[in-house]
Amino acid sequence: MTIYKTTTDTLASLIIPGFIAVMIIVTAMTGYKSIGQMDGGPAIILAFLAPALLAVMLVAFWLYRPEAIELTDDALVIRRKISAVSIPYSDIVQITLPDNKDLRLAVRTFGNGGLFGYTGKYYKQPYGSMTWYCSQRKNYVLLETTGGKKIVVTPDERDAMVNELRSRLGQRN
Repeated sequence: MTIYKTTTDTLASLIIPGFIAVMIIVTAMTGYKSIGQMDGGPAIILAFLAPALLAVMLVAFWLYRPEAIELTDDALVIRRKISAVSIPYSDIVQITLPDNKDLRLAVRTFGNGGLFGYTGKYYKQPYGSMTWYCSQRKNYVLLETTGGKKIVVTPDERDAMVNELRSRLGQRN
């Protein structure tokens, strides 16, 4: 078993305090306007609803952030605080190493674009739809599975991980 770290890049690291600042501003502005315009219970509920939703998003993105990639005896495992993702080696049919520029303007169709990483569904020609478990905007590794799924990960030590993964796959990629 080998573990490869997935360090958060500078942009994602800067988005975190920016998001928290937005949470504080929304809380202050919503509370000020709501309490000034309404009386009683509805004002208090409205004042805390938006910040509560932002806080839930913050926690969810933190829990699902890719922390490391682990190569076990039989699978590549994307470790997260909850709900690790396991891809059996028998399901991996191709490994591609896109250039950083190739995926730079990928379109996020459903997911997170920088808060603790870049996760969710993305689209970019010529690759098509992909599921990203990325912590940075470099070191891309694109895995294609037997089911036609395309999964993108970003280990800090991309070449070392790919070499070991290819070795575990029997040099077929």
